[in-house]
Amino acid sequence: MWEYLIHGEPTPRLKPFLEGVGKALEAQGFRYNPESEAPNLVLNAITPENPRPYRRRAQATFVASVLELPEFPQDPLRELYPYLVRALSNVLLAYVPGQGVKFLTLELGHYGEPEGEGFYERVAARLRPIACSRLVINNIFEPDLEPELWQGDELTESMYRAGKKLKEWDLLPAPFPIEEILPPRT
Repeated sequence: MWEYLIHGEPTPRLKPFLEGVGKALEAQGFRYNPESEAPNLVLNAITPENPRPYRRRAQATFVASVLELPEFPQDPLRELYPYLVRALSNVLLAYVPGQGVKFLTLELGHYGEPEGEGFYERVAARLRPIACSRLVINNIFEPDLEPELWQGDELTESMYRAGKKLKEWDLLPAPFPIEEILPPRT
């Protein structure tokens, strides 16, 4: 059984949205457990003034921060991405009562669900697959590399040369222009 909880203090208009999504999640196999130490999904209610993060206690907890807005921003990536980062979320749901919700991912994916018939079920269906997946990476660091490989070999040298050439051609950009999305740290 998958567990979820609601964290934060939802605004009066955000509370019915979270309840509706919660009921839809329960219909899709989740159980609400506000005391869970390791929920699969956290619906983290945030405000523009206080995008407070949920502090995970388990490596595989998926956090969806939910923000109520009076209207959708003209440039959602630029205006919403800082909330996603500051709330330490996997995804941000920007909810505009009467209109719907826009999803924003760390990878700059964004899509929406308009309000209407089956709204909460559609929102829950968007969250369920990723909240139920398990991506847990526990790297193993092996400090005892053979001495003959300490300086690399033919293969690593060719990769190095290829990387330098791609950089020379300006084909190694950052995955996204973070300096354009987040303001400088003050």
